[in-house]
Amino acid sequence: MIPTKNLSRDTVIAIAAISGILIILGVGLRLIIPARSTISGFVVSHHDLVKGQRDRLYAEVAGRINRPKTIVLLSPNHYDAGRGEIQTSTQTWQVTSGTIEPNLTAIKALIGNGVTEEPGSFISEHGIHLQLADIQQYFPGSKIVPLIFKSHISYQRTQEIEQDLKNVCSDCLMIASVDFSHYQPAILANLHDNLTERYLDQLDSENLMNKSEVNCPSCLSILSQWAKDHGTSDFHIKDHTNSGILVSDLDGETTTHFFGWYQAGKKVTPPKSVSFIFGGKTQIESTSLPPAKSSPENLFALLGERTFWGTDSAFLQFGNSAITNYSDLLSYLKIPESIFNFEQATDSITEMSGNGLNLEVISVQSEASPPDLSDSIRRLKANPTHRVVVLETGKNLFTVEEQSLIAHTWIDAGADMVIESQTNPDESGEVYKGHPIIYSLGDFLDTAKAGESTGQLLAGEFTEDKVKLFFLPVTTAKSQPVFLRGAAKQKALDSLYQPLQGFEHSTPYGSSLSFP
Repeated sequence: MIPTKNLSRDTVIAIAAISGILIILGVGLRLIIPARSTISGFVVSHHDLVKGQRDRLYAEVAGRINRPKTIVLLSPNHYDAGRGEIQTSTQTWQVTSGTIEPNLTAIKALIGNGVTEEPGSFISEHGIHLQLADIQQYFPGSKIVPLIFKSHISYQRTQEIEQDLKNVCSDCLMIASVDFSHYQPAILANLHDNLTERYLDQLDSENLMNKSEVNCPSCLSILSQWAKDHGTSDFHIKDHTNSGILVSDLDGETTTHFFGWYQAGKKVTPPKSVSFIFGGKTQIESTSLPPAKSSPENLFALLGERTFWGTDSAFLQFGNSAITNYSDLLSYLKIPESIFNFEQATDSITEMSGNGLNLEVISVQSEASPPDLSDSIRRLKANPTHRVVVLETGKNLFTVEEQSLIAHTWIDAGADMVIESQTNPDESGEVYKGHPIIYSLGDFLDTAKAGESTGQLLAGEFTEDKVKLFFLPVTTAKSQPVFLRGAAKQKALDSLYQPLQGFEHSTPYGSSLSFP
C-alpha cells in the first residue's frame, strides 16, 4: 500500500482514479480472455492418417491450459519388445526443432517401483515418436515421462502405476497415445467405439481395461483413473474418426480414433443401452481339421480375436467339436464361458448387463415341441430395464410357418426379439408388431463345409425405446471364418434385408435396421 500521510489531496485523488481504472480494466480483461481450463489429460491417435486432427487437438489443449512442467506420455508397446510389462527411457529425445528432456526424478522413482528402463524398446515405437513433434511445438520446454505397456498387463498393475505417477508427478499433464478399434468393418468398429466411449464418459477404469477394443486398454484405464483423482470428470470429445470413412472403404480393416480431454465439470451421462453380437453354429470337425490347426490363433487368423471384443454381450453356438479346451478359444475371443454352448446346455436364461439396461437371453431347444415361455418372458419383462431375446437353437425340425407361430407367441408374451440360430434357407426374417424375428444365422464356422459354409453375425444394441441391428455376412475359407466384402457382401445383405424393408436405414458406416 502507498502511504498517503504526506501526499497532497490532488495526488491522492489521482492515485484513487488510476486504481479504479486498473480494476475496471482487470474485470474487462477477465471478461474478454477466458479463464485457463483445468485439463488433467487427453487421448490422441498415433495414426498418421489423422495427423491433422492430432495437430488440432494439441493446439486446442495448449490454448486452454498453462504449459505443464512435465508430460506423462503413455503408449502401447506395439511389438511387445523388451522384458518388462511397463518400460521407460531416460534418454533425451531429438526432434526437428530441438530436443525434449526427460524428467529424471520422476522416471527414476518409477524405476524404483518396478518399471524397467529399456531404451531399445523405444527405437521403433511410433506410439511415442509420432507425438514428440507436437509436444515440442505446443508445449516447448516441457519434460516428459515416456511409458509403454505390453498387452497382457493386469488391471491391478495399472492401478499401482497410476498411484506411483500421482505420487511423483501429480501436476503433470497426461497424454494417452491410443488408437481405438482395429481390423473390423466400419459399422462393427463403430459399435465397439460406442462401448469404449461409454466407459470413458463414466471414468470406468476397470471396464476400459477389460472390455474396450483398443490397442492400449491400460493407457485408457490409467488416463481415466488419473482424471478421477484430479477432479476432472468431464470427458470432452473434439473428434471421432473411422478410417473406413476417411478412405471410402467400409468393408476393409479399419482403425478408429478419438481425440478428447478430461476437464473440470460434471461427468457425462451416457444414454441407457446394452450391446450384443450373436453368431450361428460353430462346428469344428476332427476329420476335416487336424488338431494342430485347431488352435484359436489358427482358426481365427483371418477374422482375428477382436470381433466379439467390444460389446456388452457375445454369443456363439458350438456343436460337436475337435476342440477339447473351449476355455482357450473363448478367452481368445473374449466370450464369457458360461453362455457359449447352447447345444449341450438345457434351456437357460443368461443375463448380461449394459448401461442401465440388461439383456436377458433365453436359450431354448425346440426339437420336438416348442416350450411355453410365456410365464418366463412376462416375469423378466416385469422389470423395465430388461430386454428379452429368445435364442432358439434346435435342429430345425419346423416349417417356416411353424417357426413364425412360435416366435409370434413369444413376442406376444413380451419378448423384444427372436433369433433362430439354425440354417433355414427359405426365409431370413420378418417383423411382428414392430419386433424383429431372425429365422437363420446360418453357420458361423463349419470346417467340414470349407468354401460352402455361409452365415452371418447379428450385432447391435438395445436403447430405451429401440433396438438397432446390422448383419455381418461371413463365409468359411481354408477352415477359417472371414467377413464377406464388396459385391458378395452386398448380395447377402440384400437377401437378409429384403423381408425387413421399411426398417432399414443408411448410416455413415453402412446399412442397419432400427425397430420399431
